[in-house]
Amino acid sequence: MTPETVANLRDRCLSYETRSEVQLKDPALYHRVRRAGLQNVCFAHMPLYRRRWDVEELVKEARKYTTRTEMLAANPGLYMALTRRGLHHLLPPSRRGKKQ
Repeated sequence: MTPETVANLRDRCLSYETRSEVQLKDPALYHRVRRAGLQNVCFAHMPLYRRRWDVEELVKEARKYTTRTEMLAANPGLYMALTRRGLHHLLPPSRRGKKQ
């Protein structure tokens, strides 16, 4: 890829504030940047949102939900953090096969 092409992609990305905005409003641009491996160049001005949960936050947040389905719908990141850390005992009970 020529330097002019990289500069063009970077300039087009500057009109967006987040990666998800690029992905939604210009999916062709997003995929071109990803395929070329230019995320660090083109998305450098965009903030990176990654949350690191501590155990106390996980416990506090997990107590808000009564079912796993409810938790997954409202806060999928919480569910993934619990399962990745092996904290399955903090998950709400599954309602599969149970009649209400």
